[in-house]
Amino acid sequence: MRGLMMLLIIMLISGMACSESEQSASTPVEDLDAISLMELAFEGNYNQEEIKSLLDKVLPLYGLESNEENYMSAGNVLVALRKESKVGLTEMDILHYMALTGAPPANMKFPDMAAIAFTTLETSKEERDWFFSALTATPD
Repeated sequence: MRGLMMLLIIMLISGMACSESEQSASTPVEDLDAISLMELAFEGNYNQEEIKSLLDKVLPLYGLESNEENYMSAGNVLVALRKESKVGLTEMDILHYMALTGAPPANMKFPDMAAIAFTTLETSKEERDWFFSALTATPD
């Protein structure tokens, strides 16, 4: 949570999140819920509904409830992975891949599978090509 919080604080201070006049009228970062924080921190143009909907599909695959703690934990993992991408993967790319590949092996934890999904997409052009073609072919 601290990593995501620090990123958002830096964004707000540098004026990336909003202008100075908007900033004074906005909600303090520490008062935002996990989905709101992800909307600010995630790369791409995803709204809260899109982020929450995909998380609500993926989290149960790992025996996790859709709650604030699990959202925050997942968001931290995804932001950390995105920061390591050399090919421009986003947090939502990783989540979409996890959703498309379905149920994980028994006892696989969310952070472990997210890292596997990231590594697969990051290192395999063939897998990336398949993923992005599959992603554009699905309605979600």
